[in-house]
Amino acid sequence: MTSVDAPARARREPDELAAEHVGELLRTDRWAVAVAVAALLAITAFTGDGWIAVLALVVAALAGLRQIGLIAVGEGRIAAALWWFAIGSWGVAVGVVLIIPIALPVVIITMLVPAVLGAIYLDRRQVTWLAAGLVAATLAVVAIALWTDGVGLDDRLDDGLVRTAVVLFVAGQVVPLIVAVRQASRQYRAAYDEAIAANAELRRSRARLVETADRERSRIERDLHDGAQQRLVATLMQLRAAATLSRRDRPPTADDLDQIGDSLEAAVDELRSLARGIFPTLLHARGLDQALHNLARSAAIPTELDSSVGRLPPALETALYFVVSEALQNASKHAGPDATATVTLARGDDGVTLTVADTGVGVDPASIIGSNGFVNMADRAGAVGGTLQVDGSSGGGCRIDVVVPIVADAIMAS
Repeated sequence: MTSVDAPARARREPDELAAEHVGELLRTDRWAVAVAVAALLAITAFTGDGWIAVLALVVAALAGLRQIGLIAVGEGRIAAALWWFAIGSWGVAVGVVLIIPIALPVVIITMLVPAVLGAIYLDRRQVTWLAAGLVAATLAVVAIALWTDGVGLDDRLDDGLVRTAVVLFVAGQVVPLIVAVRQASRQYRAAYDEAIAANAELRRSRARLVETADRERSRIERDLHDGAQQRLVATLMQLRAAATLSRRDRPPTADDLDQIGDSLEAAVDELRSLARGIFPTLLHARGLDQALHNLARSAAIPTELDSSVGRLPPALETALYFVVSEALQNASKHAGPDATATVTLARGDDGVTLTVADTGVGVDPASIIGSNGFVNMADRAGAVGGTLQVDGSSGGGCRIDVVVPIVADAIMAS
């Protein structure tokens, strides 16, 4: 089946983006470590100092821990991937300053990259633990650099060679930091664009609601003029005619009075029908469950209902009621003569879920995105903080799902 979210807007899942970004960082880091290790091995060949070779092995081994994160990325465990990257980065920092304490300012760079990405992709609790780990690792590295002499490489290495090694090491380790900052910028930009699009959709939705309200007022005025008002005017004329006959000592007959009563009764029935179209009194008096049962009984196609949510905030009850009403009207028009419908409404820990499904001929969701019925239902759902999804396929019926988060429910109840 094909699915279309409302508002219809192409967007990628956050976990998918996180996996792409973290995977890109880890692959970039692999090449950055290779550059750093190659530089250290080249210095080893130039100087013949075995401790630099040991340093190259330490950097390669501890940086290898970061690459374990690629396995976690492939399994969708972004938090685990970032923790492996952090542990490897902190291990590299400790290993470097144990051998060359003078490298302290440089290795601090390698310790910051996990914190940059963690602030984007981890939840508050995980970020807190990551920050605590970063502080602890930084204090350990600073203590090692300040209170140990390492293995004496600081004194034996030529100043020019040290500067060259520092430049190469920084060049290799700055690359992942640049990638992380770039990804943070992209993430912020994506969130900003999403907010702009959502704001624009909100303005359009409000404009449609105003237009719908104006159209409904015009319809009510027309229905009043063409229906109840005409009956009341006719009844008024009958009463005046009866009064004229009374003044002429010709009182109205019982049939005349019955006719006046029938006209008044018809006018009252039309006013009640009109009032139910504006807002069903049963919804206000008995709640959504009872109102939907009444709606299902009067639907144009056979409709089964499963609803036991109890009372909900008025705005939420109204929105869900009219979504069901619109969906059943659409099914009666387009599902086919032998179609049946099922309405399911449930309330769980995450919020309220509504499903309206029919057994009709199906529908292409893309073809109804701009229809008045779909827009009205989407606006109703969006007005209470919910989302609406339409699934349809040829011969497979049509299904409408509405989800209202419990947060929106709580806000309206307060």
